[in-house]
Amino acid sequence: MSDKSTWRRQQNKDIYFRKAIDEGWRSRAVYKLKQINEKAQILKHGMTCIDLGSSPGSWSQFVSREMSGDVQIFAVDLISMDKIQSVNFMQGDFTDEKFYSNLLETIKNKEVDLVMSDMAPNISGIKVSDQAKSIYLAELARSIAIDTLKDRGNFVCKLFQGQGMDQFVKETREQFEKVNLFKPRASRKESSEIFLIAKHFYGQSV
Repeated sequence: MSDKSTWRRQQNKDIYFRKAIDEGWRSRAVYKLKQINEKAQILKHGMTCIDLGSSPGSWSQFVSREMSGDVQIFAVDLISMDKIQSVNFMQGDFTDEKFYSNLLETIKNKEVDLVMSDMAPNISGIKVSDQAKSIYLAELARSIAIDTLKDRGNFVCKLFQGQGMDQFVKETREQFEKVNLFKPRASRKESSEIFLIAKHFYGQSV
């Protein structure tokens, strides 16, 4: 049986995959954010949010729909994304210094309440290398959070359990009042992904 056939069979058995189609979401990843919000209450009307690694857009879609459009979202990804209400999409690579600067300039003077990242690196199959890449992306996401969040803002970031994660969590605790790890029910059991939920940013003075 081909890898494609195996993938299709797995998706057909995936309750969240089928549910996302039925409910009009762009991907099953929406339920991870939904469950994160149920636990941590990170969304509020009138907020400004940055969605890193946004494509195909289910997290931005959820925030926009949940807040009935009463939200401003800046979504960023290398891959293009179809338009969503209340979302300003920027296509580019924020690991590039120039694009990073443009992103900060666009968001300048905004009161950012939440930075969220569901980013994952392209998997090579070399565990040590893949883990290092995932930590690098998480560090970049945290840098954007530190550069843009208002005082007591929140940060949500995908991590993969392995080398470097404990240190990342420790460093994040120096910047936020409450930091917890959470594995949503929608995360596949076989996946090592886990989400860091960091609440109440101390601010630029730290």
